[in-house]
Amino acid sequence: MSASNTFGLTIQLFLVDGKHTDLHKATIHGWTGLPFVSEASAFSGDLTAREWGE
Repeated sequence: MSASNTFGLTIQLFLVDGKHTDLHKATIHGWTGLPFVSEASAFSGDLTAREWGE
């Protein structure tokens, strides 16, 4: 990629439980996906038992 084709991206992080150590939801502007980030230990029960709502 040449210098004339580079550009920045905006990434917005949402701390789902209000703590930086728990689940994060990321929004990458200009992208239709919705990534979630968490420690592997949270996937064993905390996230699967969570009430997500609509």
